Amino acid sequence: MIRIRDNKQLPLFDPWAYLGPKRRAMLDASWAGLFKEHCLPNLPVEKLAACFSQTQGRP
Repeated sequence: MIRIRDNKQLPLFDPWAYLGPKRRAMLDASWAGLFKEHCLPNLPVEKLAACFSQTQGRP
């Protein structure tokens, strides 16, 4: 299955809302925050979509 989501659009609900402000700041300051801000928006999703089946997912 191909599910392309626009990573530049902000999510409607924050998946990390249950974290307190201190833990959230630690998460954003770690490699996860760096990956989310700089790497994830630049992934070539359109090029990889050809490798996935519409019904089966990844071969």
